[in-house]
Amino acid sequence: MHIAVLSALNIYIIYVLQIIINPYIVDSEEYVPEYFVELIYNIVMLLVLSLSLINYFYMDNKKALLLFIASLCIVFSEVFNIAYLYVTETNMLNSISSALAILAFFFYYQQSGLENERAKGLVI
Repeated sequence: MHIAVLSALNIYIIYVLQIIINPYIVDSEEYVPEYFVELIYNIVMLLVLSLSLINYFYMDNKKALLLFIASLCIVFSEVFNIAYLYVTETNMLNSISSALAILAFFFYYQQSGLENERAKGLVI
């Protein structure tokens, strides 16, 4: 059930992002390769988020939680970055995007020093 809901959400988010990006890139033919690269990047980014959430459900420990939070920060950073690039060039959007990216790498660094062990009391 989790995978079905995550897949539906990922498809919806990709659809919305492509609606935002489409008028700016598809109008000229020279940006078509960039459009496909950005589409693949967005798909991979959302797959990483989904896999880190499933990992957190499975492992239920601090390392998995930090990995999920870092992936969530990366996704929100990229959403703010798309808003900055394609909707409006506000310095606040760029600052929030950069801060979330830095925060994500901080969480990735923090989780790299932890041991990967299951939470106590979990029986599978």
